[in-house]
Amino acid sequence: MVRANRAATLDVALALLTSKWHEERLLALLLMVEHYRRGTAAERHAVFDAYLEHLEYINNWDLVDSSAEHIVGPQVSVDNLSLLERLAASGHLWTRRVALLATLALHFHPYMNILALMGSLRARSINTDLLNATALLAPAGTLLKP
Repeated sequence: MVRANRAATLDVALALLTSKWHEERLLALLLMVEHYRRGTAAERHAVFDAYLEHLEYINNWDLVDSSAEHIVGPQVSVDNLSLLERLAASGHLWTRRVALLATLALHFHPYMNILALMGSLRARSINTDLLNATALLAPAGTLLKP
């Protein structure tokens, strides 16, 4: 379905994202992931901004899990954890899950030390559930990278 609708604009995806139908919201997010992957830097930024502006509609595990790593993850930097901190401190369960899944992008960064990231988050009093889950999600070998 995504492949057949690749030409759909971000505005079309956002209209689907505000639908009352779960399946339409999922399609919207998959389209947004595709736009992010194929887009220019400006287009990726627009997708990212739209994603954050519509977090209230990203309200189920599959919606978060299919999109957060691909859209929010690349925006998280070990040098600037403010985005991750803000999302993790949210009172909204699914927004906190976005923070958790966004860390997956960091696990595959060749110079990322996940223990350093966790220590940095802990020093900032980030939710320990997020920290524990981050450690569990870390692929073997990434915890001790230089």
